[in-house]
Amino acid sequence: MIRTTRKTRSGHGWLATVLWLVGSGLAQGSAMAESPELITGQPVPARELANMLYPPRTRGIVMQQLEPTPFAFLIQFEFDSAKVKPESQAYLDEVGKMMNLRRLSGKRVQVVGHADAAGAESYNQVLSEQRALAVAQYLSAHHGVEMERLPVTGLGELNPLEAGDPYDARNRRVQFHPVN
Repeated sequence: MIRTTRKTRSGHGWLATVLWLVGSGLAQGSAMAESPELITGQPVPARELANMLYPPRTRGIVMQQLEPTPFAFLIQFEFDSAKVKPESQAYLDEVGKMMNLRRLSGKRVQVVGHADAAGAESYNQVLSEQRALAVAQYLSAHHGVEMERLPVTGLGELNPLEAGDPYDARNRRVQFHPVN
């Protein structure tokens, strides 16, 4: 498993993220607004994903309380489509297993779609929304996760992981954020 964490934001991507967070309620505490951990390589087991989004509470003396860590996958879609490719299903299957863990019963996870800069900005916005919805529908259809537990949104090309190259494939991703 290879993990990378986003370190920088472009000026426009940062402003768009702030505006989106304020509008979506994430900034008011319904989910953490931190940069996601980009997970590539082998799918991460469901329990580890659950610990990232919803760190277990400890009893007794706590030296440092763990904070939720949103994560992102480079989900592959058919060209110019919101259809999830088979090679990405293993990642989504772990998210589906995570959502069905007893300790996450009733918890909600925000599904956020992103696009690279290829194509018109308005088109990429719609495509990112459709792809986030496709991921939520996959989790519902294949793992029985209620759609109410999977609020979706798309940010189009406005928040690239690779600000230096807005066309980089790593900008085409789906993120998962905890929702309180």
